Parts: sequence; C-alpha cells; structure tokens
Amino acid sequence: MPKGKRAKNARISWRLMTETSETMTCTKMNQVATQVLQAFFANRFVFNKGKFIGWYISPKDGLNLQIYCLDATEALRVAKYVLSSIGKTWDDSIFKVTTPNRDNLA
Repeated sequence: MPKGKRAKNARISWRLMTETSETMTCTKMNQVATQVLQAFFANRFVFNKGKFIGWYISPKDGLNLQIYCLDATEALRVAKYVLSSIGKTWDDSIFKVTTPNRDNLA
C-alpha cells in the first residue's frame, strides 16, 4: 500500500450458470472463491472510486459487471480479465464506459 493511501474494498460476483443447489458443494464453493482471490491478487488490480464506470452486461453468461475505475483502460482490463477467468468469450459490442453523474442530488 503506498504511503498516505487507504485500502479500498472491491466486490465482484457472478453466477455459476452450470451449477444447481444439488451440484454445488461447500468444497466447490471454496475452490471457486480461492481461485478468484488468487487471480485478483496476482494481477494487482487497484480498486478506487472511479471517474469512469465500465459496463459489461451479458445475461446469457450471468454477468452484470459495473467496474468503477480511474480510467477507461483499466475498466476494460478488469472486464476482460473477469471474462477470461470464467472461460467466457469477450464481445466488444457489449462493453461500454460511462462517466458517473456527480451532480445527482437524489
């Protein structure tokens, strides 16, 4: 952690589309969780309150990614990494980047 910086929390989730309550065991859950944890720490992603949101929404893959990043390039990198981690094919037409509305009073 760089001096003077605070740690950030990040959350990532996706559905395991090929599993059911009968096929998913505690052992399988722990294996998936460990794989995700190791993969994200190995790639040294830095999560922060972002100036941009990367979106990748693919219901057929069980994905609704909303990636808050400091720039669009990092949002793209994280989204592509998530898809490759779960063995899904990237589709450029699905990914988009928006800028959050900072003046929202609601």
